[in-house]
Amino acid sequence: MNTTKNLGEAVGIQRQDIIDRTEEQTTDGLTGAVILGHFKRGRVDAPMEIHQGNIRGQLGYDPKNPDYIAVQDCLDTGVPSVQVLRLKGGKNFCVEVASYYYRIYQVTTMPPIQPDETPEFLSSITVKNLQGEPLSQSMYSLDQSGTNIRITVSTARESGFIFCSNREVNIFSVAM
Repeated sequence: MNTTKNLGEAVGIQRQDIIDRTEEQTTDGLTGAVILGHFKRGRVDAPMEIHQGNIRGQLGYDPKNPDYIAVQDCLDTGVPSVQVLRLKGGKNFCVEVASYYYRIYQVTTMPPIQPDETPEFLSSITVKNLQGEPLSQSMYSLDQSGTNIRITVSTARESGFIFCSNREVNIFSVAM
């Protein structure tokens, strides 16, 4: 470039490179997260702050639940805490049950239900006809002895019914 006393630097073409910073990571790592999911325990009215020290107490230990695993994985990566909001209703598992002459069935949960989980499980049960229409509670009864649960369907159609609850179940027919 030419420099003179009168003009200073000569007029010319100047090149300034454009620096693309769109893919640069601006923080060292994830410092917070929010997870919505279904858990055994926890508040449903406001988010909870979950960390390694309180995850089991606040959410209930559930290593087979994908939502619980997501929270645990997030904490395992070094995030100090996670905001967790428990969704109402829980997951819904349904199984179609074939008609049986005596109409009495043994309900077995997978994994086995714990005594403190039984009331929530019983309240989550719905029974439907094969068209998906709920049966009234006068059409079936639940009998519970500890964690042993039986269902008697008095007016099931010849083809069977659909059993839905918040846990996976096996249903076996029982002879009288």
